[in-house]
Amino acid sequence: MQHIYTQHGTDVLQKVLDRRAREAAEEDTKRLRDSVEAAEATAKELQVAQGRWLTRLEDMRAEHLEERRLLREDVRRLRQEVAALKISRDALADERNELWAEVTSMCRVRGIFMGKYSNKNDTMFATAEHNDHVRGRLQQLQKENHELRARYDDELDHRARLQERMPRARR
Repeated sequence: MQHIYTQHGTDVLQKVLDRRAREAAEEDTKRLRDSVEAAEATAKELQVAQGRWLTRLEDMRAEHLEERRLLREDVRRLRQEVAALKISRDALADERNELWAEVTSMCRVRGIFMGKYSNKNDTMFATAEHNDHVRGRLQQLQKENHELRARYDDELDHRARLQERMPRARR
């Protein structure tokens, strides 16, 4: 630079410096344009990705709303069933109490005293039902046993008859 300045003066030095500054500015401009293009490309990719994510979010939101609607319907239906079951339970309890009162009054007429209705009565009734069931099953098994013995005896008689015939056939 000093050589250019001493030989050609300030005008030439200014031109050389201007050219170098212009070249540096052009390189900076080119780099900035490349950076801007890369940033714009990245922004477009991000917008596309954002669009996909927003679409996915909307789909998930729609699925969630549909599932929520279905669950609310199920809850409403189940609550109605529970209410109906409670009504049935209450009606059966009322009927049980009425029947118990009727049985109690019939027992009093016959001179039989029974205590108040309680869970113990339910337990005794359940035990009696169970005993009846077991007794019925025992009778059924005894009947089946009797039938099986009869079949067994028939088969023994049949076998004996076959054995009697066999020696005759060999003669």
